[in-house]
Amino acid sequence: MEAPMVPSNGLTLNKVRSLGLPPEYVRAFAELQQRVEELEEFNGLLKKQLEEINSSTAQDFQNLTEEIHRAKLPPQEQVILRLMAR
Repeated sequence: MEAPMVPSNGLTLNKVRSLGLPPEYVRAFAELQQRVEELEEFNGLLKKQLEEINSSTAQDFQNLTEEIHRAKLPPQEQVILRLMAR
């Protein structure tokens, strides 16, 4: 398991325990900390997927641009196709 995340304010589960708070507060903090870690992991997956989509879209656009040049279309039609591709 990964090391527990430390919020930007430096509050850790051990620190919360040492404050002498009621057990339900400590449990609530631990649950929130776990949820934050899960959300950060999910966010990382979403970022990775977005990067893959952006990469794929850029490649598709490059392929379309190359096809337009190979087709030797009149300039006006090339512009229209490029605008449609966006």
